[in-house]
Amino acid sequence: MRERLTLFGLAALLLLLAGCAEEIEAPTDVWVGREGTIETMADPIAEALNPSDTDGAQTLVYLPDGYSASGDAYPVVYMLHGYGGDENMFPTIFGITALIDEMIASEVVEPFVAVFPNGDNELAGTFYQNSAYPLVGASADRMMSLVGSIEASYNVSTDPAGKAICGLSMGGYGALSLALENAGEFGYVGVLSGPVSFWGERTADPVNIPNTDDVYAGIEELLPTVIAQGGFTPDPDWDPLVPDPDLTAAYQTAMANGLQQGPPTSMMFAMAAAFSPGDPADPGPTYVQFDPSLPGVELPIGLDGEIYLPVWNLWMARDIIARLSTDPAQQAAMAGMDIYLACGLSDDLGLYGAHAVLATVLTTNFGVAFDGTDNVNRFFGTPDNPDANFPYDGGTIDDAFGGFPAGHTEAAREELRLIVEWLDGKF
Repeated sequence: MRERLTLFGLAALLLLLAGCAEEIEAPTDVWVGREGTIETMADPIAEALNPSDTDGAQTLVYLPDGYSASGDAYPVVYMLHGYGGDENMFPTIFGITALIDEMIASEVVEPFVAVFPNGDNELAGTFYQNSAYPLVGASADRMMSLVGSIEASYNVSTDPAGKAICGLSMGGYGALSLALENAGEFGYVGVLSGPVSFWGERTADPVNIPNTDDVYAGIEELLPTVIAQGGFTPDPDWDPLVPDPDLTAAYQTAMANGLQQGPPTSMMFAMAAAFSPGDPADPGPTYVQFDPSLPGVELPIGLDGEIYLPVWNLWMARDIIARLSTDPAQQAAMAGMDIYLACGLSDDLGLYGAHAVLATVLTTNFGVAFDGTDNVNRFFGTPDNPDANFPYDGGTIDDAFGGFPAGHTEAAREELRLIVEWLDGKF
């Protein structure tokens, strides 16, 4: 149904000659010989959601060097991968376990346990939600059940003061969503380039965030690309109350074809499976069944190429900012947590706008102080923000990557280092 993300690991050690050919300089990296270990925990539900994963979908658990099953409990960080990834994303692509080894051995941070769950499925991501759709199922409940399993199996903190949940992209959304729905479970949440707002105000020019009248259209900005990817020709005069079998059939065929080409259409399907699963007995005009063995999904794209509100409203019910505006329980959960936000200004999906909206909401409604100590709101990739009234760190990804734009994933490894340092100051 989709091409799986191929993980490439580079394992090349350079041997440095010292003085003569007979002598080889001993390794000087402080973490060599002090590496942590990675254990696997079976995850039957993840395996069921990923039948084509021949290596087996599982959870990885990083244990620091010297880990002891007794004594003081270790702080624990649950790290949720992004769309298209799996449990190997952080350890393999970003080398996060080697980074943690280095930071612990260098005494930058105290030892802690890191957990890497699998949030993948045959649509490339569950978005860590509960859904009636078979390829998603009770994925949010499963994540929380995993927390209980980790606490029963390892010497980790059960106190929210020693527990954090973090994520990248889809994982950033999932981390914040789970933290809000499980008040008192996590003391800290880290969000890196997450789709935390589907709708809201933003600026076209990041240095003026958020003081313009421009609109951050969020998911709506992807609609033209999805429509073009499937080759669908919208009818601007479409009336959802007047059935048009030919137009509906053309829409369904185009969307199904676009799915096979990958993102962003495949991401739209994954989100629909999580937020707006379809009912075969009562399909709406944007219902698309791409696999005869599975029910379809309701897409938020109308046959006129615009947002289709009956489905869009289901998506907005899962929008983080909408939930913080309407749900007292989630408001209370947010008030009891510290949060770390980061996003690149050159983010491929424009998610810096979503972060800017959320930061403003947190500052205004929850008294969160983005001052670089208790909380962080980092927008990499531009000069210092001249607007002194908006929280802004002022750093650029150029400092760490020599000029690379701060895209959706380019900043991830360095930002993960900063999140870990931030958490160490909290635990």
